[in-house]
Amino acid sequence: MTKPGDPLIAEGLADLEQALGRAVEMVKPSAPPERENNPWPCRTEGKSAFSVDVDLKSADPQAAVTTLLAFWRKAGFRVEVDRSADPDRPWAVVGGRLIEMSIHGFPDRGTVWIGGNTICLGGEVPGSWRGVL
Repeated sequence: MTKPGDPLIAEGLADLEQALGRAVEMVKPSAPPERENNPWPCRTEGKSAFSVDVDLKSADPQAAVTTLLAFWRKAGFRVEVDRSADPDRPWAVVGGRLIEMSIHGFPDRGTVWIGGNTICLGGEVPGSWRGVL
């Protein structure tokens, strides 16, 4: 149940969209991104969460992971996993107040996958996300 002052799912989705947009911008994809929105499991009744997966073509997946992780650190995200130096599959996971984000580079394919999700939050799901449920 949501109490007054608790963050709402609309806030989490706004944070997720902003972080994802900035991440895609920083990766500088060489082709339009492929995006998929999904529900994210919540075990708390009356709360919702969502995830977004984005596949991007990248000339340098290693640099994309390193650059985005540096940005996330500077933005104040907590670094959960930093495997950005892995030459075969560089990746990192970070957490924020209402969202979690990860980036995985695939140098052998010239691609980057960015995933993010909100935490479980109460409130009304914004109209543009209702069809994802």
